Amino acid sequence: MLDKMTVLTSLLFLLRFGITLSAVLDLHKRIIGGQDCGPQQHDYHVKLIGYDGELVCGGSLISEWWILTSAHCWIWGLKVIIGVHPGPGQLMIIQEPPHIFEENNIYHDIMLLKLPKRAVRRTIGIPPLGCTNPAVGAILETAGLAAMTTAPQFRRERNEAITLQCGSITVNGHEWVPLENGKYIAPTLTADSNPVDVSPGDSGGGVEYQGAIYALNTAINDTVTAFSGKSFFLDVCTYRDWINNTMIHF
Repeated sequence: MLDKMTVLTSLLFLLRFGITLSAVLDLHKRIIGGQDCGPQQHDYHVKLIGYDGELVCGGSLISEWWILTSAHCWIWGLKVIIGVHPGPGQLMIIQEPPHIFEENNIYHDIMLLKLPKRAVRRTIGIPPLGCTNPAVGAILETAGLAAMTTAPQFRRERNEAITLQCGSITVNGHEWVPLENGKYIAPTLTADSNPVDVSPGDSGGGVEYQGAIYALNTAINDTVTAFSGKSFFLDVCTYRDWINNTMIHF
C-alpha cells in the first residue's frame, strides 16, 4: 500500500516535471461510441474549465468539499462546474493549491481539489477499505463531455458534447504506466478502445463500478485514430487511504 503523502502546490509540480505528455500516451480523454447519460447517471460529474471557459478535464464530486480528478489537469485559475449534468451547473473557482500524490519524488496522476464552499449536489463515494482492482472481464462505466463523433477513417474530432456521454468498458489488464521518463506514473486498468473510445479533452472523469469511483480516465496510445489501441484508467483503490486522509486533515 502506498503510504507517503505530500501536498504539493502546482507551481512545484510544473517546475519540476511540467505537464508535457509522454510520446507514447496522450493524457486526455473523451467518450466516442457512447450514448447520452441518463438524468441520474454520473450526475456527480464535474466539468473543469480554464480561464477562457474551454473544457480542460472532467472530475467527480466525492464529497461536499472535494473533487477527485487527474493531476495533469491542474492549471492556475481552474474553474469547475458542479452539477453540469443534468444541470443547471454551479460554477466555482478553485482557490487552494491542489493535493497531488507523491512518493519517492515521483508524482502520480491523481489529484484532489478542495472547493471554496460546500457543493449542494449528489456525491459519489470512493471504494471501501480493503478494495481490490476490478478483475479482468469486469465491466465499468465511464463518462465524458467532449467528442462524440469521428471524421472519415475514424480520425478524432475536436468538439464538445452538449449532453454528458456514457460508455461501458471491459477491463482486459493491469499495468503501471510510466510517463515523462518515469517521473510521472500511474497504476492503471486497461481496456480496448473498441467499441467505446476516449480521446483528448476529458481526463480525470470518474469510472464507476459497484456504485463507487474505482478508476479515472488517464491515457490513450493512439491520439489520431479512434477505436485503435487501448485506453488506460488510473486505479483508485491504490490511493484509497491517501484520499480519505487528505479529506480528513485538510
